[in-house]
Amino acid sequence: MSSKIETLKNDFRPNSLASKIYFLLLTNHMTVSDLSRIIYDGKVQLTQIVRVIDKLSKLGYIKEYTISREERRERGIDLRKKYWKANYSSLIVHSTERLASRIKESKPKSSDIFSDEELRAFKIILESKWFSRFFNKDYLELDMEVDIKKGDHLLSSNPLQFFSLLAEEIGAIKIELSPVLPFNPSCSEIIEISDFDRYCEINRIDEKLEKKINLIIKKAKRRLGNYNSTNKKIDIMMENYNLLFIPIDLAMKISKIGRIPLTVFLAFKSAVEK
Repeated sequence: MSSKIETLKNDFRPNSLASKIYFLLLTNHMTVSDLSRIIYDGKVQLTQIVRVIDKLSKLGYIKEYTISREERRERGIDLRKKYWKANYSSLIVHSTERLASRIKESKPKSSDIFSDEELRAFKIILESKWFSRFFNKDYLELDMEVDIKKGDHLLSSNPLQFFSLLAEEIGAIKIELSPVLPFNPSCSEIIEISDFDRYCEINRIDEKLEKKINLIIKKAKRRLGNYNSTNKKIDIMMENYNLLFIPIDLAMKISKIGRIPLTVFLAFKSAVEK
């Protein structure tokens, strides 16, 4: 784990080529040529990209995107090209290191850091269709951490920072909404289903609770200024209410990956209390 943490610190520096490649491959599967055209504004600069791809692949942070020949034809994907797609393993490493560093000086107990069960559940949540929405253009164009626009593509030069702030907001909102929830999801339940979208679908909330949550969201939006971009971000976060099914202990830990976003935290706290 320590060698992977050092790689994150050294290679995933803000504005580094590895950071740009990794972020783009989180948003979609791409070829080396696709990456070159986006990063270098249409120019072909393959050597450095191939070197980074090779390193990230050996670390297990990206993998070749495998898809059947039939599906490639249906989706118009060139049969001759090799596509790459990032996974969330580096973000798990980053989250573990950040949480440990936050509590290092406070004589942490074993309960203060991610358990193996929490990490397994966290990985399942990150791999869900619900979480993938945060890497779609509809969300990325609303986020201040996405600071580079390359044609139709949006790019963050610091994917670890982007993820940290996103996780903190998700965690903070879940923490404040938990007192009004009549259920307490567990990591073991998510692991048993092994599909976060399916788990949420099985346990979806009833109409009465939905109305209550929507009223809280409305109050929180008002306290945040009712800005169009902020409202859209919250709508994407709360889509299908899947955020409610993140276990509270896990939410508390992911909210500590960097800093808790006080504006969002306090807005939802006030909305719940009123």
